[in-house]
Amino acid sequence: MSNTGVSVPHQKHGEEASSAERARAGELLEILEEFSCSVDDLWVQLALLKDDVLESLPQHLDLARQVNRAAAPKLQTAFRDALENAKVLREGADQFLHDMKQAFDAIEGAIPHT
Repeated sequence: MSNTGVSVPHQKHGEEASSAERARAGELLEILEEFSCSVDDLWVQLALLKDDVLESLPQHLDLARQVNRAAAPKLQTAFRDALENAKVLREGADQFLHDMKQAFDAIEGAIPHT
């Protein structure tokens, strides 16, 4: 461990640091060095992760495009089918209402009026 010129707290001007203070300062420097190494390791991991993401991104985009190309015609067909089903349902409902009106008209016509 090298001397970094760090002053020790509680040291009065002109007094030399005690061995306990020097030991504590050394411990703090070790902790800072370990922290610095940990931060460096995290930067390396981040760079590797970024490289992995950038490497796999084109594959994921290509897959998304393929899925989109495959799904688009099916979605269009489903939309057309839904419109056709709605049209048929409306026609059926209109016919049902027409038939009900005729039935009520027939019942009304069968009832004698006085």
